[in-house]
Amino acid sequence: AAVYLVGARAGGRACGWLAVGALAGMHGFVEAAGEARVDMVFAATVTIALAAFLHWYRTDAPWARALCWAAVAAAVLTKGPAGAVLVGLVVVAFLACERRLDRLRALWSWRLAALAVVVDAGWYAAATWVGGRDFLARQILHENVDRFVGRGVFGMHGGRSRLTMIENLATDLLPWNLVLVAAAVRWWRGAREDEVGRFLHVWWSTIVAFFTVAYGKRGIYLLPLYPAIALLAGRALAAVREAWR
Repeated sequence: AAVYLVGARAGGRACGWLAVGALAGMHGFVEAAGEARVDMVFAATVTIALAAFLHWYRTDAPWARALCWAAVAAAVLTKGPAGAVLVGLVVVAFLACERRLDRLRALWSWRLAALAVVVDAGWYAAATWVGGRDFLARQILHENVDRFVGRGVFGMHGGRSRLTMIENLATDLLPWNLVLVAAAVRWWRGAREDEVGRFLHVWWSTIVAFFTVAYGKRGIYLLPLYPAIALLAGRALAAVREAWR
């Protein structure tokens, strides 16, 4: 639904439906949807947060800013601090590319931040009360920090190649990731993306970069960037459709 709404707002209903079709045609997306994994819910919350941010950035709608904060809080509940980190990195990278870092001040809200902290810290406090300090140490330090830097058991077997996430991007999203090749060719020929296109490219590239730097690497970690690739594919297909009409 989030992918459709972004596509429809950026390029019309046909673009929205084509983007949804591209997303549903990604093997990794379908496979993750059929498994009892938290990654699909995590990808959904990250997608909603970034879609809400984009709408807020373009319209200044207060509800979109509130939805972005709520989705970030849900992402943290789903898979820990990575939810806030991924969304924050994409937002900051995009605003830096647009030379609009001043918009961070407008995006910030003490009230919304406090509500998000109350929700997330409240859950972790309750979980720690039930599971003890061992739960907090394992959930925050082991599953997040240790996995990212390759400390402890995660570093015992040498880790995977630094290019693993690039390889997953190149193979797991075929054929829709070919839109990235087409975009590179267009850029080389002098064409430039519009605001939405630039945001989508920052979205997928930031997530790839984050998990490339991280020690722990699994193909499913790239699931939150699938919507960005699907939207780029939907926009490209919609443009071809219009050219043929």
